[in-house]
Amino acid sequence: MPRKSGSNRIQRLIKLGVSKAESPAEYMRELNKLVKEKIDEKIIKKQSKILKAISNPERLKIMRLLSARKLCVCEIMLALKLSQTTTSYHLRVLRGAGLVKDEKKGKWVFYGISNPDAIKLIEKIK
Repeated sequence: MPRKSGSNRIQRLIKLGVSKAESPAEYMRELNKLVKEKIDEKIIKKQSKILKAISNPERLKIMRLLSARKLCVCEIMLALKLSQTTTSYHLRVLRGAGLVKDEKKGKWVFYGISNPDAIKLIEKIK
């Protein structure tokens, strides 16, 4: 049961007609049902990890470059004027979030987009 102040708020919402519930307990059951229907903790955690990964401007730049073609670390660092260490760090974060994948060709490691939906999301944000 919600705290007293929560109960008062719920009672006011019921009076406003926000919900068809007739009691705070019924309203809370509605809210709990909504949480169960709309919130999957595993998905939320994954989405949060992805959003954190692309929240950095350098990582966004890397994602945009990789949306054009696969690139090795040295190409990314030269294109963005970053150090090898910084570039590798950002790629590790992006890979950990499942946004990029690596492919070894001989001694070279090339990175590419593993989640095209992330690129679509990034490009929709103007």
